Amino acid sequence: MTSEWWKSTKFYAAVFICTYGILFFILGLVFKRVFGIVVAATAIVLLVDPMGRFFQKVVKNRRASIVLALVVFYSFLVLVTVTLTPSILKESNALITVMRDFFEKQPWEELKLFREYPNLKDIVSNLAQAIEPKLVDLATGFLTQLPGQIPGVISFIFFAVLCSVYGAFYIEQVRQSLKIFFPRRTREDVGRFVELTYISLQRYIVAVTVTAIFTAISMGTFLKIAGIDYYLTLGAWAFLTNYIPIVGVFLEMIPMLVVVIPAGASLLVWFLVITLVVHGTAFVIFLKIMYGYSRLNPIIMILAIILVTELFGVAGAFIAVPIAIVARDYWMEFVKPFFEKA
Repeated sequence: MTSEWWKSTKFYAAVFICTYGILFFILGLVFKRVFGIVVAATAIVLLVDPMGRFFQKVVKNRRASIVLALVVFYSFLVLVTVTLTPSILKESNALITVMRDFFEKQPWEELKLFREYPNLKDIVSNLAQAIEPKLVDLATGFLTQLPGQIPGVISFIFFAVLCSVYGAFYIEQVRQSLKIFFPRRTREDVGRFVELTYISLQRYIVAVTVTAIFTAISMGTFLKIAGIDYYLTLGAWAFLTNYIPIVGVFLEMIPMLVVVIPAGASLLVWFLVITLVVHGTAFVIFLKIMYGYSRLNPIIMILAIILVTELFGVAGAFIAVPIAIVARDYWMEFVKPFFEKA
């Protein structure tokens, strides 16, 4: 069986895919900006493509449906950005001050729970002392460096949008063109893997975007009803961190706890209950969309996030799970069959 495997087209397809994957990864480490543009454009294409297919049922023309999908997507994006950005930037400065005061005054020490369990209070205090400088420095550094980063951000957005527009129109041609980089006899296996990976990544991007929007709106609405002044910023933060599976939930909660704890124990309890309900619902939505496609073990997700973040920095946290999905599909398509037959 093993000798037959070495001679099979599947083996050579696996070798070529692995080689190209490693090469692409290395180039990504060397040319991080270009890599980021490609990743961002690909994510947008994966989001726009199902929208285009939906509109195609109405307009009956593929190109017209893609144009409509792009217009709807970018119009919504621009509308949200223009509407929320000024308020979020204004809130962010005040929120940083609140966070700094929170860690200095340590209001959680007044909670009855910590008065009854002083050891627990010491643990939380030590944890807060470790988190505070990194969290405040990160937020302050971002706002301080933002003006100087604007030209680079504009350039990044321009090329990401440009690539996504062309990608949306020519994604099918690109998927077919990938086969020319592989020996003829391996192209059937390669095509099957590309199709599987494309669908898995598309399902993941759609699922995580839907749950991120749901979480941002739900948590932002709760904070507004609760009378929290920074609900827009915290809602936007919830949206962003939900693109980081598992770990993002804890990152989301840190600044929210900072503004909720001083408001009293009752609001804290409500916050924890609402957070549990919202994220439980978001998880069900995620599983529903991903049904039948590359669902990863949580431990694998966490390890992937740690590893890729070490290589690519903060941006690595957002691309870690998609990379793990590709690796899983590769394993299931090529490696597992070999182990089963060996």
